Amino acid sequence: MGEFMKVKSILILINLFFINWVLEKDAGDVKVYSQPGMGGYKSYKAEIVINSDIKKVGDFLLDINGHCRWVYQCKSSTKPNTYSENHFIIRYVIDIPWPVTDREVFFNTKYVEKTMNNKRFVDIDMYVVKDGFSVQKENVQIVQGYIKIQMEEIDTNKTKLIYIYNLDPADNLSKTLADPFNYRLTYYTMRNLKEQASK
Repeated sequence: MGEFMKVKSILILINLFFINWVLEKDAGDVKVYSQPGMGGYKSYKAEIVINSDIKKVGDFLLDINGHCRWVYQCKSSTKPNTYSENHFIIRYVIDIPWPVTDREVFFNTKYVEKTMNNKRFVDIDMYVVKDGFSVQKENVQIVQGYIKIQMEEIDTNKTKLIYIYNLDPADNLSKTLADPFNYRLTYYTMRNLKEQASK
């Protein structure tokens, strides 16, 4: 691993584990934390344990066309561009309750598997892409932010997953509308993922 990648991995770990997150909800099976995020909106972090092998969870997450089964308010999930097996673009359309306009977002997504101390890990980095893709006229495009997912093998039948959602919802949306919706998106997405991926 090159020096740049080592530094990047350390910074991601610091972001995931050591920045002061405030607990928003502990539902037992899903914990959600928050901190100031992109554009002055809240960033959310959720932690879950999935009762399944890390490989099966990874395969589940790589089924991009199936993401609307578990991503909260998802209207469409597609993979418009593929650069390699583990590097591609994900396009989401998210149904936002009236009177707010639905959001459309493109993520440059990289899926990385690694093994350390005989344990398997998966990092999924999803960075918003704002250029080069056509947006449907009825939607508002999200143009900045990221989602990060880190999975850790606990044992052969359990996988710990950390999910960080840090997007500016665009269009100068009121924080009183955006923050609660982004919280629900984080919580229900992770609750749905835990249920679906454990089957």
